[in-house]
Amino acid sequence: MVTPFDEHGHALLMHLEEHGPGEINDVLARRGLGDDDAFQLAEYLGEQGLVTNSFSGGGAIESTLTGGGRQRAQRLLASRPARRLTELRRRMLAWLEHHGQNIDWNNFLASDQVQYEDAVFTEDEVTREAEYLDESGLITSLPVDEAPNGTIQPQLTARGRDCLLYHGGDVRRLLTGRSDEDSMTDDDGINRQGIQGLFAGIQAEFDKQGPIRVPVETGLPTLGTTVNYNGPVLQGDMTHAQIAWNAQHITQNQQHNTSPVAPGYEELARLITDLLQSLPAVGLPDQDRADAEEAAQEALAEITQPEPEKSKLRKCLNVLKGVFAPLAAGYSAGATETATEWSKTALEALSGVVV
Repeated sequence: MVTPFDEHGHALLMHLEEHGPGEINDVLARRGLGDDDAFQLAEYLGEQGLVTNSFSGGGAIESTLTGGGRQRAQRLLASRPARRLTELRRRMLAWLEHHGQNIDWNNFLASDQVQYEDAVFTEDEVTREAEYLDESGLITSLPVDEAPNGTIQPQLTARGRDCLLYHGGDVRRLLTGRSDEDSMTDDDGINRQGIQGLFAGIQAEFDKQGPIRVPVETGLPTLGTTVNYNGPVLQGDMTHAQIAWNAQHITQNQQHNTSPVAPGYEELARLITDLLQSLPAVGLPDQDRADAEEAAQEALAEITQPEPEKSKLRKCLNVLKGVFAPLAAGYSAGATETATEWSKTALEALSGVVV
């Protein structure tokens, strides 16, 4: 979890990248840090190899980014929109925990909790994230016609308290097992170990069961052909479609000893399959695409069980919404216009799913 001290450090690194080297006392004073705190922060960043510092007798501190500091600052700048959403959600959950019942988001908007870096959280942002927290089962609200979910008399759920207690209020970490800050530990921001572990587990399970029949329409080759893919892929018609889960080189032949999708989940299978087929061509940022693929494959794995666990499916769907919501709102750095528009459509379709 990112601490307030880390937040000041992140802000300073981004300031130095945007404005160049120079005296940092005034910059940190605007964030409420005195000279002693500024000195400690500068020394800390210096020990991390992110800045070099020079100290004058009058207490002035001049800092310059190192090569590693510039790389860190550039990653922070690129991920700023996602971190902003993460922090807003955390503050909204904490606000409900600390202020109890009979409050609304107007109280939150009137508090100092809306101050974040150089821009305040807006009413539209709070309303949108209240809807998201409600859909994710972290808060409840009074249903009122024409009022967005999560906005009237919001209250924290048990799951919302768990998010605060065990995940520091990091909603994405609760839903996906990853945090936006986790991506800063690697240069490209991809948790390869986690992805490989997930694919290995899914592959082992489906090796036991054989090919799986998913009743969906696809534009892939007809029956009787053998095609190589970098999976997962679907092939066949509405009664003989198969899914291949190996993330490596795949050669798949059509067979009839397949397992069907659980009754009542055919439309969900079709929707998730369409999402998986579209992901490679949409142009999503690498991390968002990886998270979406993980959640979609988990969902397909679950709906081919004799009795799918609805709680697992809801978690997968919430992860997908969590990936697509920032993209649809234009908050994800590196997303193309095509990815943004596609995410809006995907989010609308997912929001209509009831499990």
